[in-house]
Amino acid sequence: SLVRAYDLTANGTGFIPEIEYENEAAFSPFQTATLQFLDTSTDASLALGTKAIYTLTLRYQNGLQDLQLFLGGRDVRPANSDILVKAAVPLDVKLSITIDNRNKDYTVPSDTIREEIYKYVSNLGFSSVIYESNIVAIVQNVLSDDQSIADIDLRGRVVYPDGHIKFINGRIKLSPPDDSGKMVSAKTVIYFLDKADIEINVRSV
Repeated sequence: SLVRAYDLTANGTGFIPEIEYENEAAFSPFQTATLQFLDTSTDASLALGTKAIYTLTLRYQNGLQDLQLFLGGRDVRPANSDILVKAAVPLDVKLSITIDNRNKDYTVPSDTIREEIYKYVSNLGFSSVIYESNIVAIVQNVLSDDQSIADIDLRGRVVYPDGHIKFINGRIKLSPPDDSGKMVSAKTVIYFLDKADIEINVRSV
């Protein structure tokens, strides 16, 4: 289970934003989270006090606290204003690419393809769209004349500030959902792509 909350402990600026509910504090320096999980692998007969090692992957954006302190400072913050710095809403991207290879003596440069796609997606900013045509151009640019793209599948996972997860698919393009009432729109969402999430399948034809 994941319990989201917030902590309004003084942060040194003399100013604390007015936060009234957990979703408002989401992706901000004031957000807290309590994670509880069930270990289904360890023998339940272990003696009391026995310790085990678990791995937790935590993703975060750097600089939020420093920016909150700067913008919330007395010399910067406009009078009677309320400033709350929030991280971008993450849209995790996954790609699946099928390549037809008609030259058995040529190896498809999968690592190069992943690197180029990763750079393309990572450089996209707010209000951007991932177009399939751009992915095709990137991949085709590193293939030989005997290789061609048979299929591309674009998928995304949006993590809403309230913790809700929404999965989206795109054939021609992949773009954020327009759900501004829940703080999710093209102006708040940024794409995140891990190279391990770029699947490349090569078919000999």
